[in-house]
Amino acid sequence: MSKYVLEIEGNLVPTTRIIVNRQWSKDEEEKEILVTTDTQSVKSSKQLSSKGFEEEEEDLTAHDRAHRLADQRLNNLKWPWERLVNAGNDDDDDDPEAHKYTDKEMYERYKPASVPKISRDTLQRFKFEDGYISCAANRELVLGLMEQEGRVSQVLLVKRKPDDINQRWVMKENGEIRSKHSNQTCLTVSMPNNEPFSEDEEGRPLTFSGCPVTLQARKTNRYGKAHQRWHYDAETGFIHSFYADPYDKEITAANKADVCTFSIAGQDNIDQPGYVAEIPLSTGDKQCREYLVCTSCARAMRGRYKINKLQNNVQFSCSMGEAKKLKLQQIGSFKVLNGKVDLSTHEALLSLQDWEHKLRTLRDETNVRTIAKEISAAKAVKTVKILAYKNGEGRLRPGELICGSTIEGILDQCTYRLGLNSAARRIYTEDGTMVMEIEDLIDWAVDNYKTLMAEYLQGKDTKVDDLELEQETEKQEQETEKLDEQGKNLRERGEGEGQDSQEEVQLDKDSAEVDQQEANKVAKEREMVLSQIQIPGTETILRYPIEVWISSGKDFVAPEIVESKIENRRKKRVFRSAVSLELDIEKHILRQMKARRYEEMDPGELKPTRSSKQPVVIEGNWQEPSVEEQLKHDTVHKLETHLAEVKKNQKETTKTIGTSGRLYKQPDTKRVMVYPNGESLERAVYVWGNTLEELLDNSTAKLGMWQKARFIYTMEGKLVTKFNDINKDELLCVSGGKPFTKPQGYRDVIEIKANWTRARKEYGPSATDFTVDAPLNPKVNVDPFGPPALTMPPEETAN
Repeated sequence: MSKYVLEIEGNLVPTTRIIVNRQWSKDEEEKEILVTTDTQSVKSSKQLSSKGFEEEEEDLTAHDRAHRLADQRLNNLKWPWERLVNAGNDDDDDDPEAHKYTDKEMYERYKPASVPKISRDTLQRFKFEDGYISCAANRELVLGLMEQEGRVSQVLLVKRKPDDINQRWVMKENGEIRSKHSNQTCLTVSMPNNEPFSEDEEGRPLTFSGCPVTLQARKTNRYGKAHQRWHYDAETGFIHSFYADPYDKEITAANKADVCTFSIAGQDNIDQPGYVAEIPLSTGDKQCREYLVCTSCARAMRGRYKINKLQNNVQFSCSMGEAKKLKLQQIGSFKVLNGKVDLSTHEALLSLQDWEHKLRTLRDETNVRTIAKEISAAKAVKTVKILAYKNGEGRLRPGELICGSTIEGILDQCTYRLGLNSAARRIYTEDGTMVMEIEDLIDWAVDNYKTLMAEYLQGKDTKVDDLELEQETEKQEQETEKLDEQGKNLRERGEGEGQDSQEEVQLDKDSAEVDQQEANKVAKEREMVLSQIQIPGTETILRYPIEVWISSGKDFVAPEIVESKIENRRKKRVFRSAVSLELDIEKHILRQMKARRYEEMDPGELKPTRSSKQPVVIEGNWQEPSVEEQLKHDTVHKLETHLAEVKKNQKETTKTIGTSGRLYKQPDTKRVMVYPNGESLERAVYVWGNTLEELLDNSTAKLGMWQKARFIYTMEGKLVTKFNDINKDELLCVSGGKPFTKPQGYRDVIEIKANWTRARKEYGPSATDFTVDAPLNPKVNVDPFGPPALTMPPEETAN
């Protein structure tokens, strides 16, 4: 963490981030300019050379082409700085878009204004005055906060506002730049993210260039806060970051890189941020002991043990560095190294080189490739050439020529070269033999070469007498007839099942012996033919590729079967096309006959008949089809029926794999409208649920009931006990325990209670203590508030 200063990211405009970057120096900028000019010169020379070839195709004269080539050669002979100086003289070279327009004056008038490029020197210089940290090039742009949310706020470049307290800063002697709005916050560098594993093996290196500057809570520990230390140089205008002693930088880097601070401080007790971990004395023991650990180890122990943050300004040494002495389980960065490492400033590089050398040695010793190389070095490697086809395609497509020394390597190449959807797993030869080892493939190639050579020589030999062949065939036929007669006689004489089985076994043995004799005879003939010629060596045979078929797991399909299927499809297609062509011709003739009949518009002839119902009949009318047209219509109908039968017979049957059960059972979610028991229907809301309990829980939450919903009633007052009894989008009543009450009845009860309370409040507690008396009827002695007459005894009713 050295030579980093505060910098404005991008241009001098508001809402620009403030980051940390390397301090600007004139030597480094000159080096960057030289590198960029060299690359640009190389690119320009390439572009000019490419343009030269393109312009040769244009209609240019030889004089113009000679001038272009001379300018190109002169430009290549110039030094980089000469090209840089001369670049400003030619407007066309500065602006490549100008070549696309014919009127350059109009282009220059309406083209967008170029944004001037500001050097890093201007972006890194600041001025501190009156509590503002402003840009040295523009005093109206200062450091501030757009919106302060949460514990971490982004520091941006904003316009100066005297009434904004978030733009005021206080520089302390200890190196902190605090906010005047909150004395407990200060400028902090956001540390880069750890990326130990990436596409390459070593991982991406950590860098502080481009890290944003934020406002965070200040740390009170002595070590581990180097990213909150700054130094303002009033003469140069630089605000240096990480302005702390090396010890503080080491502890800060260790906490960020998840490395235990014991590798730096050792057993010395230092003031650093840490945690208190409660670790049990033994497995299954409830008694725990407290240990002080650093931030990195606590991050690794999170989720295993109970961890509490340590109070500030407590000096300690991490306990994980002496885990063996304390009989603790190794956790964190010392899980493998066991504390045998020193990562201080002077020893970090040597320690890294030592452990990298040990790790490289262990990897080389246990590497599978190294072991395979040693094994392969002991034996000779045989490389074969194969002509690979896809299984199931036969020889319809050209094969891929592949060389390999192992089956695994050949399969990997076939997967890519043949474009298989899944990885290649099997290799089949022409006769369906599955090859598992490269030696088996070589043996099969040699054997197949000998077989083909023997067949060729036997077919080429013209000295074989036809009579001998006929005699041999007659002998074979006689032998087979004798065996058949013996089998029939034995079956006729056999009376029991046991006898039949014994006789059949004997016949099978005899036929197997005949087959073995034939095979031995063919093998002897083959050996005799091959003994007459000299078979070349294995290396000569392997010069020619071996035909193989690659499969991803399916069984072998012979190329002859594939070719026969394609031939059958071709024959079927020819047969079907002939019928279709004849049908189209007949349909066309039928359409022409109809058209001619319609065009004639012949009214026909009136002929008398002896029928009283229809005495006159019209014959030969233009609406009546002729005999030839009817015959043609029958022919078309026959052809259509025949074509349908042909397509039905030629249709290939495909097997579909069915499943007995459902692969996925969708939950039965129902949506209903619910309202509280006795209340108005206007409070009804929609709820969803898969079960009755889920509907009750959702109703309690949606309606805001103070009591948990327990029962569901329909609008008729029927209690719902099963989820299947509920229909979708049904209006239901939800109750917390009371019986069902209609919405209007509940309102009446509330109104009665309200009137009762109003009367007692207005007229006193005795206002509700009243009795109802009615005057007696002088003619009929009946009490209007008494029991009905039918419920009284007969004697009292008579009186």
